[in-house]
Amino acid sequence: MFRTTAEGVIIAYKAARDDDLYVPPELFLNRRIDEVIPPHAAGPIIEKLAAALRSGEAQTVEYILEIGGVPLNFEARIVPVGESQLLAIIRDITPQTRSLEMLRESEEQYRTTLESMADPLHVVDSDLRIVLMNEAFRSWGRELGITEDTIGKTIFEVYPFLSPKVRDEYAEVFATGRTLT
Repeated sequence: MFRTTAEGVIIAYKAARDDDLYVPPELFLNRRIDEVIPPHAAGPIIEKLAAALRSGEAQTVEYILEIGGVPLNFEARIVPVGESQLLAIIRDITPQTRSLEMLRESEEQYRTTLESMADPLHVVDSDLRIVLMNEAFRSWGRELGITEDTIGKTIFEVYPFLSPKVRDEYAEVFATGRTLT
């Protein structure tokens, strides 16, 4: 947590451990943020400091700092304290950022795999709403005269000609977690 002036001068801090700081306190106390951290991080923070003072509302900014040769992601939540000072609460969001990136990569691999398959494939949720489909499935739908606006609709809204047996088959797959043989 850092307290700054309206000009971005760091006047006080509180950290659980000084080892977690970007630089030791003697290198940042009574200095402007842009004199302490790189411009790519300092610029957006200084903009949010000004926005917080101007609006009187909390501001949030994310930035990356390299510490020990490792890029780490941080989030600063900035709130005005009076008319000329601000409080910035900083937290390391690297684990969440990395998890989100891994999830995005996994989803992209999943989509790429699904799209590369020649067979028409689709994914439905437990309400039988279509949440994902490959191009072969979209193409098959076009051949049947069905519009491409099918995401979010149930399989029976899109394909009303399906027999009730199909609903039972989907129910069995959801209940057992196994594919039909």
